[in-house]
Amino acid sequence: MIYNQPELYLRPARTIKELRQECINYLFEDPTNKALSKRQEEQIALAEYMFEQEQNNRTLFHMTITYKPFAVREYSEKDVNVFFKNFYIKRFLPYLMNTRNYTTIAMKRIQPITFCFVDEHAQKPIDIEYFDNNLNNTRAFPVAPLRLHHHVILAVHPATTDRMKSLIGLNTLATNDFSPKIMTSDIKQCEPLRLMYASKLLRTYPEFMSFPDKYSRSRQKYND
Repeated sequence: MIYNQPELYLRPARTIKELRQECINYLFEDPTNKALSKRQEEQIALAEYMFEQEQNNRTLFHMTITYKPFAVREYSEKDVNVFFKNFYIKRFLPYLMNTRNYTTIAMKRIQPITFCFVDEHAQKPIDIEYFDNNLNNTRAFPVAPLRLHHHVILAVHPATTDRMKSLIGLNTLATNDFSPKIMTSDIKQCEPLRLMYASKLLRTYPEFMSFPDKYSRSRQKYND
């Protein structure tokens, strides 16, 4: 896949027609196979929407977030979405906007346009320590880490781009200042085609989150 090549996080500007063709090439190894499902059409529409934001001088970023595991069960889609909403609304937006009063009309105009997709990753058991009251000692037992995480594509307004760039890199969000639930984070500047990778499990998890939610209200035509 092309996304094994880190240099393709960023590409020169292109036309929306060229972007659509690149999205189709990403979806199909056979270039003659152009039969798109409704979900694939939605992926391309989302990439095109981010392309338009880029043309309006917003800068695109790809954020990947994994979460610390529960000791007794795996997270559900609902669990991780609650974690992300709390992080995004209570911690991330106040940091990025440099104010907690980010819901005014003026501030809403410069909020990032954000699409947040659920993804899966392989499970590898890790040891979780806990205190056993009966033995008065600390014990460890193997637990499979959370299999769900998030890929997030953000179109950031020029007024907040510098603060967003300060978060580029590994684990810049993995602190209690942002969320005690975050295990790892990775932020890179990217381009519209990256959304195809971020949304690769859109058919499995079709109810992606968007902030603000104006785009989600126009998605009904894509539902299977």
